[in-house]
Amino acid sequence: MLEIVYVLPLMVLAVLMILETVNFSSDSLVWNQNMNNLYHRIMADADQGTQNVFSSTTGMLTCNSGVVQPSGDASSLMQQQLYTWLKAKYDLAGATLPIGASDITIKNNQVVNATGDSFFVVEASYPMQTLVLPELKTLFNNIRVSGTSIYEIHFNCRAS
Repeated sequence: MLEIVYVLPLMVLAVLMILETVNFSSDSLVWNQNMNNLYHRIMADADQGTQNVFSSTTGMLTCNSGVVQPSGDASSLMQQQLYTWLKAKYDLAGATLPIGASDITIKNNQVVNATGDSFFVVEASYPMQTLVLPELKTLFNNIRVSGTSIYEIHFNCRAS
């Protein structure tokens, strides 16, 4: 009987931690799917050819000196798009999204390699959400669900 007093709380805590781990894994999977969707949407937008005047359907890209590049407000548009997709996933599951669009962090950097090719690295993340142990939210506030995409946008375009 004494073993139950000591072991049962540890077993319950272990089960709850397993649930939180599965929740984090599920959130990471959904986030990476959203990052993949964003990648495909931007690349489809970038590859318009030079036949017509470039017109970004997402607003995330511009034509600058005949080359497609991210627009000045690309980060905020990416943030809003990722939030919309994440909210749709939560709505589909009948849950309420516990974060706002401002909780999503976007870092959009241009990297140039030794041969002069430029790449755009987009890192996006949001704070981990706890499922059954809200007390862990403050303990794990530095853990974020995140994803990184590398865009190699070498498309020519025709400016207006």
